[in-house]
Amino acid sequence: RGTEPSQGASIAAAILKHLDTVRAKGIFSTHLHAILDLPLDLFNTQYFCMEVAPGPDGVNRATWRVLPGTSRQSLALETASMVGMPDHIVEHARRLHSEVLRQA
Repeated sequence: RGTEPSQGASIAAAILKHLDTVRAKGIFSTHLHAILDLPLDLFNTQYFCMEVAPGPDGVNRATWRVLPGTSRQSLALETASMVGMPDHIVEHARRLHSEVLRQA
């Protein structure tokens, strides 16, 4: 069995709160966007994200610029395509993702 996403986000958020409380210095990176919705009351933590912008082909890509703030934008499907995953698999994943969003 695996970790249910909301439980994983809750564990990660509790760790982040602990790191904030002890004033640890470091980088905490996650794809668990649900953390942003939890009432953490972080006083010593700053949020940064990677900028994403459309490339010449219109596909969103990371610019590698670090900006203040948070982002909920995923580049998973674009990255899969960029690293050479077959087009039919990426397109099927896009359709499945659309269905997941419709059901949410």
